[in-house]
Amino acid sequence: MTPLQVNDAVLYGVGEPEGIFHTSDSVSAYVQHGELLLGMLRALTEKTVPLTLVYNQAFYPIHTTALDFAFPLRVSILKKQLLPTTLAKVVSADPSWMRKIGEPKKYFMAGCNLLGFYPTPPSTGLTARITYISNPPVPATSGTFVISPEWHEVLISYASAVLLAKEQKYELATQEMQHFLERAGITRNPRFGPPETKGSRAQEPLHPASEANT
Repeated sequence: MTPLQVNDAVLYGVGEPEGIFHTSDSVSAYVQHGELLLGMLRALTEKTVPLTLVYNQAFYPIHTTALDFAFPLRVSILKKQLLPTTLAKVVSADPSWMRKIGEPKKYFMAGCNLLGFYPTPPSTGLTARITYISNPPVPATSGTFVISPEWHEVLISYASAVLLAKEQKYELATQEMQHFLERAGITRNPRFGPPETKGSRAQEPLHPASEANT
């Protein structure tokens, strides 16, 4: 399906084929959100790029190398996979970490743009291979999606769920979101069903917590 066909299917599904309250342009943003989520959950927009490291340089602006970078999946150097961590953990374990030089063993994000390595590289020219989820562009109506056609119906469900929720049609929105989550590989707790969408409490747990005898 083309992006225009997907947008039209969303508008028809939410009962607005005329595009009065929701328009094809406004639908496109939610379709893009759905494509990004599918890319994250199913690795459908995975890419790999090389990153040249510099001696004793800890941080690298990742969007200079990968303009569509969303978040990292894997990082390897010399065919050895690095361990993911956080800047806070590195600083806590080694306050002078930026002066530690050696073959990097760990990587982390600092904010949304900087990719860090620990220890810092021992030489200039060492190459890291960054495998990441790419951020798909807002598709032109006559263009194509990054993900393959078998996932286009799932995009329709996601965008429809968001628009129906905005209209406070929560039961219909829940049905569409449930379809999206199932195809995306996310299972929901069965206790959170129709009663909750109507504003009443969820069903009782299947296995209530046992109380110790006193």
